[in-house]
Amino acid sequence: MITMGTIITGKNDIYAAKNITDNLRELVMNSNTKANFFEVDNALLITDDQINQLKLIKPFSFLVVPSKHKSESAFPCLTAHFPGNVCEVTNTMMGGESKKLSIGFGSLLKTYIQILYEEVINSNLNIEVVIEQDHHGPSLNTPIMFVEIGSDEQNWKNQTYGKCVANCILKTFEKFDNDDNLDAYRKFSSFIAIGNTHYPKKFTELLINSDYIFSHVFSKYVVDCLDKEMLQQAINKSVETVKGFVIDKKSLNASQREILTNSIRTLDKDYEIVYV
Repeated sequence: MITMGTIITGKNDIYAAKNITDNLRELVMNSNTKANFFEVDNALLITDDQINQLKLIKPFSFLVVPSKHKSESAFPCLTAHFPGNVCEVTNTMMGGESKKLSIGFGSLLKTYIQILYEEVINSNLNIEVVIEQDHHGPSLNTPIMFVEIGSDEQNWKNQTYGKCVANCILKTFEKFDNDDNLDAYRKFSSFIAIGNTHYPKKFTELLINSDYIFSHVFSKYVVDCLDKEMLQQAINKSVETVKGFVIDKKSLNASQREILTNSIRTLDKDYEIVYV
């Protein structure tokens, strides 16, 4: 039988990944929820060949990667996002291939973020919950989601945050525990979110408070890389059936909106365009 969720941790992340994973292992031991655990040298650099080898050991449907989030602002946050490179790769240490996405599992992202937001509120934690746009490696043909603690060493090692994230991963896995493949999720409709910032609060709020499911998220900073081929790749690399695009209109200039709309109109079928 396939276990839906598998945890991948990188040996190079000795703070946040270890913090979350140690807490998660303890929770799994005391629950009926199944989860695989694998450790690799660097989670950003894993390849499809390595993933296929792991599947021979313990079959699974999707990957979750506990990790640290680092930013210049160092603001406290708990984040989640899909990996993948929309534009050309300039930093090979961040993994993945140029203009290649991973498979986005929108139902997984939505479930985790809703659970995480509720947990943070109920626990009175002074930390922000926000999704991020697709970025960095790896670029895989298996659904994969990064869950991260940001944005400095103090937060990465914070046991309260580690336990919170671990508990939310476990609760998320419980939602998918009775499934043995991803085919059932094709009946759900997802959207591709475009615009806003790297930390798109508007899209985060839509995930939490509405019925929207986002299988990929692209900020205003990468919109010029979203040609017809990249948009089609995002559609093809979505677990759920893509229904359309949710665009933060004000974050894009008139030229960008026109080029983007024209590209969407030339795709394989008619897709909804929703401006927010």
